[in-house]
Amino acid sequence: MKDTGLFRDRIVHCGVIEAFGCIHSSSSTLRTTKAGAMNGKDEFFDALEEQDDVEDDLNETEELKRRSVLELREWAASQPHFVNCRLDNNFLLRFLRMRKYKLELAQQVLDKYLTVKTKYPMTYQKLDIRKPSLRDLISRGYVFPLPERDKHGRVVLFCIAGALDSTRHKQSDIFKSFLLAFEVLMECELNQKRGISYIFTQEGYHISHALLTGLRDLQKMVNSGEKAIPLRHKKLHWMNVPKYLATLFQFLKTFLSQKLQERIMLHPDIASLHEYFPASMLPKEYGGTIPIQEMTARWIEVLDSKRDQILSLDKMKVDESKRPKEKSSGRLIPRLVNSISSLEIY
Repeated sequence: MKDTGLFRDRIVHCGVIEAFGCIHSSSSTLRTTKAGAMNGKDEFFDALEEQDDVEDDLNETEELKRRSVLELREWAASQPHFVNCRLDNNFLLRFLRMRKYKLELAQQVLDKYLTVKTKYPMTYQKLDIRKPSLRDLISRGYVFPLPERDKHGRVVLFCIAGALDSTRHKQSDIFKSFLLAFEVLMECELNQKRGISYIFTQEGYHISHALLTGLRDLQKMVNSGEKAIPLRHKKLHWMNVPKYLATLFQFLKTFLSQKLQERIMLHPDIASLHEYFPASMLPKEYGGTIPIQEMTARWIEVLDSKRDQILSLDKMKVDESKRPKEKSSGRLIPRLVNSISSLEIY
């Protein structure tokens, strides 16, 4: 694809050096060294965010980070059923930030994360952008980050339901397109802190799409995304929901926690969406200037550059035969052990 320079110009103009990644200082030096970073290289997703988070709601301090990471690392290293669990700061901080530094809750999410990756390998492993049907789904615009952050400094995932073709794409492609985005975006610490918002545009959605997904599997995916993926899900904007699917949509909402249900905003048309997102940050087809095809092409470049890193995550898993059966106050420590093992809650 010919490089029109639109992304690069937009990035420099807004001071957002990495279109889908972290926000850096807009100094002239950084603009000079990073302005051409739309090439899918690692610098495009710098996980070491140094800018102060002015909207920090975690009350995060260096001492809190240091102490909490140390405690979570020691706990994870002591778990006999964890296999090849990453212990680096970036990885552990995403669980702590998701649970606002409540250590026990962060431990639960980490255990659930490794457990779902092990129990459901067809969905959670081999997130390979070179898989033809997955690559095609993403290139058609099923899910991709917008090149600018919203007014809260959050990455926004844009999701086009009509990009799904039940004759070309598989159920696993649907789930993996989101998981792939989550894994890449979570490497950025600013995304860990501020979370991610969504725009779901539903024109072109058909009953055949729901049948391809399967309601039970969709429920599991939604639950795991909320409870086992260390990501802070913020606003969910839904647009152009067909009237004939309104009842189904209300049913699908029940898959979400009450907290996320309260974060859903329905938009009858594009004008309503523009009240929350400036047209300039949206794809050209929705009022912006950059076509969907270019946005998705750039996103795929990033995914290509991250392929080996993402596939290496498959080394992490759990060995259920080694899961501890500890007791506390005469009861098996968890409900946590039981729920994670059976995955009735994930």
